[in-house]
Amino acid sequence: MNSTRMRDKVFRLATVDADAALHLARGVPDPWFRAQALAAVARWIEEHRVETVARESLASARSCDDDYKRAAVCVWPIRALLERGQEQPAIHALREARQCALAATPAASQAEALSGLLQGA
Repeated sequence: MNSTRMRDKVFRLATVDADAALHLARGVPDPWFRAQALAAVARWIEEHRVETVARESLASARSCDDDYKRAAVCVWPIRALLERGQEQPAIHALREARQCALAATPAASQAEALSGLLQGA
């Protein structure tokens, strides 16, 4: 199964079995789609595990291969943190993602990443 299909399966599974979705999300090979999958799990997992799973999503985002991707995919876990009432970790993640966005090239990628972060937060 490719990364996109795995991510989509995680999206469907997270609402009914967050633990199974977490297990599947951790196996998504591409860091972009793994970050999205883990963020989906963070939206549905038990309250005491939200920040941990979101941090895992952010770590996956950091392993993307360029600054645009590292910043843009952070929108997913930042949004999950905010939806779950985790404002301080979301603000910290937003600051880090903003730095990646500002380092992105070309300027159009920088603008797109910053716009995404603004919309997500």
